[in-house]
Amino acid sequence: MSTRANILVQSRDEKILLYRHCDGYPGSVIPSLQAAFRLSDGNWEAGRPYKAASYIIAEGVRPEGGAPYTAYEALPYLELHGDIEYYYQVTCIAGLGDSPSLRRLSKWVIDVFAVGCSEEHTLLGTGEAEDGDLLKRVLAAEEQDKED
Repeated sequence: MSTRANILVQSRDEKILLYRHCDGYPGSVIPSLQAAFRLSDGNWEAGRPYKAASYIIAEGVRPEGGAPYTAYEALPYLELHGDIEYYYQVTCIAGLGDSPSLRRLSKWVIDVFAVGCSEEHTLLGTGEAEDGDLLKRVLAAEEQDKED
């Protein structure tokens, strides 16, 4: 069975929800989100949720058997899918622009949740997209959650 996930890409003013039908577990999604952020180079547009979602979708396109496979799809609503196992929130914090005197790169803060049977969400970890230890912390928290 596939591991499904939703990814909410948001700022203070905008939100867009993405769906991943398979491989939605942290070991697949966190590296994918981090690769999408690297693809954006942290430019000022990466601080806008719709642009950030575009980077995430672009990073998720893979050739499979000669035809492209898209790991993520944008949804026309904000309600979480009923069959997800993981939920990710990517909060976009906009940089100030590309002017050398004002340059401050955008950043993404990623929150990772496990979704239980009662639709309760257990926070497994939080970190910036550039945080190299985020996946390790999330996997450790997930293991601890299973033991409890």
